[in-house]
Amino acid sequence: MKKFLKKEVMTPLVVLLFLMVYLQQALTKQSAPFVDGVPQETFFPILIVIVGVIAALTLLIPALMKAAGSTEAEGERAPIQKKPIYIVIAMALFIFLFGKLGYTLVAPFYVFFLMTLYDDGSKSIVKRVIYSLIIVALIYVLYTFIFDINFPEIWR
Repeated sequence: MKKFLKKEVMTPLVVLLFLMVYLQQALTKQSAPFVDGVPQETFFPILIVIVGVIAALTLLIPALMKAAGSTEAEGERAPIQKKPIYIVIAMALFIFLFGKLGYTLVAPFYVFFLMTLYDDGSKSIVKRVIYSLIIVALIYVLYTFIFDINFPEIWR
């Protein structure tokens, strides 16, 4: 049983769990995914969940097959990776605060955190802040003006 509690198996399972919670939240607060053949706000969370589930299953199935055939010693343990834990916590916090504080306030911190987490120390903090603001602005323009989807904001 312990061979199935490895990070290769548990990480996709945790991602699948969060995707299901995300889907439930998206479907209870939104309208129909398509109206007159045009994608609405609900379509994009569903699309994210579909892609995420496919990616998680792509990781989970080989990990389960490897764990089922594994005969390695029980005392052998790999070090715990903390990045995935931080990412899941940041994503949950982002989803929770997104509806309360709005995209403009929450997204820059989320992007900055992910950039800091994945950065090898080559960029200065000022560059990360600038890049975070540019990325958030580009996503805002893409969704607001091209997809015609308004993000929740606290002043609306």
